[in-house]
Amino acid sequence: MVKYSVLKQGNHGLPSWDGLLGPVMVTAISKPRWDRRELIAAVVASIDLPDALLKKKLSDEHTGTIIDDRVSWAMSELTIAGLLNRPSRAVYEVTKLGEKLTAEHHIKLSTDIVREQFSYKTHIRELEQRRKSHSPVALDDDLTTNVDELEP
Repeated sequence: MVKYSVLKQGNHGLPSWDGLLGPVMVTAISKPRWDRRELIAAVVASIDLPDALLKKKLSDEHTGTIIDDRVSWAMSELTIAGLLNRPSRAVYEVTKLGEKLTAEHHIKLSTDIVREQFSYKTHIRELEQRRKSHSPVALDDDLTTNVDELEP
């Protein structure tokens, strides 16, 4: 368990999403396969947040907590970089690269390290190419929508 206060801090007295990269990987590596919600809950439990911070939401309209959202953002970044794999929807596994970088950096895994990975750089290049070519924007993993195709 790591005390939340030693992690990079964001607004609301909570760790920032990038401060949670290390805790996500350290937690994820403890089991071969995780359900998304289960992994989020395990990460949140591992950082020893006080109850007031655990329950904090952006507004009354939001159903999820701020900390759950931040863990989700960290998981997304780690998946893009190839440290986590999503073999199916809402299922996560640690990759060999994830194991290696977690062993090397443990809780201090940072965006600098994550964003240096080949998969992350490839993803950014693809996004830039898509923006330049004005190609359809991906809505989900395999879905794309072209506005011209939607018009009657």
